Amino acid sequence: MRGRGSAVTEDRDPARTFSPEEEKQLTEQLLALTKSIQRGELRHRPASVLLLQDMHDALFANVRDHAGRLRAPGFGQEYVTFGPNRSVHRNNVRRELERVSLTLREPLPSSIPITRTSRAQRFTSR
Repeated sequence: MRGRGSAVTEDRDPARTFSPEEEKQLTEQLLALTKSIQRGELRHRPASVLLLQDMHDALFANVRDHAGRLRAPGFGQEYVTFGPNRSVHRNNVRRELERVSLTLREPLPSSIPITRTSRAQRFTSR
């Protein structure tokens, strides 16, 4: 494996191995995306597959040709493994992302106790 913090796997998968120039570009694009989120520029967009694809595209643009694309039948690896986690089969990616997106749109139950002033309370009391 390469230097500390590099995004590589032990089998040196070229899709997850980045040159120093690509790492620099990814870092700059991640910072720009993070700042955009912090400024609230995506606040008006609901949690959706399209939002996730747009964020993926913003991160990987001009670094990987799969930027903004979902694994699907005939495209991408059947499964992706990160550490102990294994993804769903590529044929099920869109359906699973849509399911999670719908879950993220559901309001939190009001029965969740908040015992101290949280960030959520500070934002809702403005």
